[in-house]
Amino acid sequence: MQTKRKNGTHPNFSLGFKQKKELTMANFHLISSLVEERRMLIKELCEQAGISDQTYRQILIRNSTKTEILERIAKVLQVSVGYFFDEPTSLAKNNSDQKEIEHLKDIINEKNKIIDEKERLISVLMGKA
Repeated sequence: MQTKRKNGTHPNFSLGFKQKKELTMANFHLISSLVEERRMLIKELCEQAGISDQTYRQILIRNSTKTEILERIAKVLQVSVGYFFDEPTSLAKNNSDQKEIEHLKDIINEKNKIIDEKERLISVLMGKA
């Protein structure tokens, strides 16, 4: 009889990430960009994530790390772990898609207002006839 881990998973269960087919690996250099954006020091990131400077350098060199470490880094930088698996172009596309969706919602709302006004006018005219 095999035992389960504390988190309820089977001992042979892998905690790997599912990636989109077009992506082959994570982009850990985004960590540096986020650190700069947030005006942090690498030392601050390492301390808050509980990793050494050497571990941080190895992540960038190998472009690989343990899931647990990536989760801690993502938490400190206030992003999802999936952020490191998205290509910058797909992130920009997602932003563009979101703007397009908002624009289309605005158009629909305006059209619905026009329809409501026309229905009110029709009901007024029908009531007078």
